[in-house]
Amino acid sequence: MTAKPFGAKQVKRIATFVSALAVLSPMRNANAQSPAPAPTSTEAQSVSPTTESQHVRDLMRRGFAAFDANNYESARALLLEAWTIRKSYDVAAALGQCEIELRQYRDAAEHLDYALHNFAPKEKPALEAQIQDGLTLAKQYVATLQVQITPATAELRVDNVAVRLPPGGTLYVEPGAHVIEASQGVASDRREITVAAGRDHHVDLHVSPGAPATASTSVPNPGDTPPNAQPPTASRPTWIPIVTGGLALAGTATWLGFWAASSSARDDAQKYQSELGPSDCTSGAASPTTCDSARDAYDRSRTNATISHVGLGVAIAGGAATLGYFLFWPRAQPSTATGITLPTVRVSRSEATVVFDGKF
Repeated sequence: MTAKPFGAKQVKRIATFVSALAVLSPMRNANAQSPAPAPTSTEAQSVSPTTESQHVRDLMRRGFAAFDANNYESARALLLEAWTIRKSYDVAAALGQCEIELRQYRDAAEHLDYALHNFAPKEKPALEAQIQDGLTLAKQYVATLQVQITPATAELRVDNVAVRLPPGGTLYVEPGAHVIEASQGVASDRREITVAAGRDHHVDLHVSPGAPATASTSVPNPGDTPPNAQPPTASRPTWIPIVTGGLALAGTATWLGFWAASSSARDDAQKYQSELGPSDCTSGAASPTTCDSARDAYDRSRTNATISHVGLGVAIAGGAATLGYFLFWPRAQPSTATGITLPTVRVSRSEATVVFDGKF
């Protein structure tokens, strides 16, 4: 489902380079009056702030054009180049949008989190709420680590890759197994954890200088589930259809087998009945052996018919239970939410500003 585009009055400014425009605006008239002098060799070796701002703005505009054309890979590459030059909330928000479209939820969470923590106070609260919605969406597909390191100067590594811990202590990782380690000198503290998507996990690392390295294994704590996350539904037991299906098969076999035996015994009883008169057994006209065989055939017919009916009942009950299991027993749900509208973004461009409209 595609989100409905905003109207003109609802356009929210996400990617206006305020600092860049502040530099460019006073220079625009001067540049229009006289051509820029050729750069000297010394100038060529360094990039002025104005040139850097122009380059960033050009990258952003090209990135927005690629995004508007649904070319999200190219848009992300251009925005990443701008990000390496200047890290700001607007570049981070634009990157996060591209990465959500590309299903790169971990990177999206990191950039949108940065955008929120560095959000410009002059921007409208509605824009901040939209970025928060985007972060909430991305976090449903990744695990959130709340990391506490003592001392704070210790080096942090995630899966043997050095990581800088953000001021808030929040890291985003893919669901699965990870190794979190803090070290300082020869001392270290190591955690092996298994994390789930859409959940918060707390990791406390304590490094004592001069102490030997320590390691431990931890598992997700059910109490770490954030209030707005839905815990995954337990998988339905597989032994139930095995038992009920087995009962259905056994009942069917019993029904058919004893029905056939009952029919055979009934045929024998009817044969003896046709040979014997109504009172031959009571009057002694027929031999005792023949009379006993007739009674036995009649008894077997009734007994086998009763067992056959019981088997039919078991077969019906087992089959109904098996069918009900597959139709009505809740299936296991992934911990990530489904059916969520992904952001749709439209891009407008003018001489001095670049504007996003849409919502997460």
